[in-house]
Amino acid sequence: MRTMTSKLQFPTLFAVRTAGAVLAFGMLAVPGAVAQDNTLGAAPAPVQVSAATDTNVKLESRALSVPAVLGDLKTKAAAAVAVRLTLLGSFGPRLTAAKGDCGTNATLSGLIAQTTAGETSLGSAITTETDLVKARAEYKQIFENYRVYALVGPKTGLTLSCDALSAYAIKLTAEAARLQGKIDAAKAKGTDVAASQSAHDTAVTETAAITGAATTVLNSVIGLNPDKGDRTIIASNRASVLGAVTAMKTEHQAARTAADTLRNGFLSLPHNTSKNPKQTSATTPTLTSTVKP
Repeated sequence: MRTMTSKLQFPTLFAVRTAGAVLAFGMLAVPGAVAQDNTLGAAPAPVQVSAATDTNVKLESRALSVPAVLGDLKTKAAAAVAVRLTLLGSFGPRLTAAKGDCGTNATLSGLIAQTTAGETSLGSAITTETDLVKARAEYKQIFENYRVYALVGPKTGLTLSCDALSAYAIKLTAEAARLQGKIDAAKAKGTDVAASQSAHDTAVTETAAITGAATTVLNSVIGLNPDKGDRTIIASNRASVLGAVTAMKTEHQAARTAADTLRNGFLSLPHNTSKNPKQTSATTPTLTSTVKP
């Protein structure tokens, strides 16, 4: 069963207690067996994303107070564009470093480039603007036409979260195959492997659903368009992002559950066959939006 947590990011370590043994990331304690490292490592935590409760998102989505003096408007516009370009500039390298692809990386990369170009163009236009009416209209577009915090940020975080799950599911599948090999070998010797086989089969079923479900969650937001000041669309987009963040957390919890189940399968083997492989670090890039617009 998939469970939920109230925190946006999960702890990177956890332990599972079984009869007579404690299984934690990195070390396996089984009577009569030498502790071995585990290749799965920690299941990736969801990448931190902007949500409707984020201060920057609230500021970006509320009714704008557009400066009435051209000089003040240009100063505030330059600052607003600068922080958004800095944030956008951090998205690309994280996307390039992703170890998986749920099918939207190219789309997101194009969106980041388009948004960067649009914000840059607006900043330049406002800098040379002499008409206050035009400048005020352009100022609003910085926020309403792109929604860097309210849309591009969440799309990036959810994409990276899905990519990390996709890569981790490959690890789970490989370990399930390795466990099945040990089960078959033990079974050939007449050993009771019912518990290990059950854990294996459950883990395989759990793993098979993760990437597809995470991709569905991602696709629910990747195509959302900026509201351009439409309050109905603002509310709808915000609800979609919040729902996707919650659903993506569920899939990350599912990955942890599948890993637990698989490890229990190894634990259930005769202790001279339950060695786990060497640990590799499993880290997920963290996306933070701490600069206020």
